[in-house]
Amino acid sequence: GDKDFNVTLSCYNGELLQYNTGDFTVKMTQEILLYNNDEGGVYLFKPKGTPQQLLTSASRPHILVTRGPLRHKAVIKIGSTLVLTYTINLVSERGFLDLDILTNLKQLGDLSLRFKTDIKSGDSLFTDL
Repeated sequence: GDKDFNVTLSCYNGELLQYNTGDFTVKMTQEILLYNNDEGGVYLFKPKGTPQQLLTSASRPHILVTRGPLRHKAVIKIGSTLVLTYTINLVSERGFLDLDILTNLKQLGDLSLRFKTDIKSGDSLFTDL
């Protein structure tokens, strides 16, 4: 597997700050925004108003990091309604990062996840929905 692949998380709020593949490093910022509206849904995102940023130092998340020969995992629990799980898989030829978000949207509201990186891609947009 790819032992050079690693990520850096903020110990203050659990934000993903950068990842390194061994060949290159990408710096980033991450936002999880909460919109309090009742018009959205699983497949319909209609943000309204000013969102609340959930990854702040005031959120005081609980962070658990485990490291192993096959994968590394960081679990960030924010309050009682939001759990982020970052898993670095080292089994494949090239390591990869998997991000899972567990929440109850009925209890919390509509979420938006935004990454901003220092990658220069011009007018090209790459996404995975």
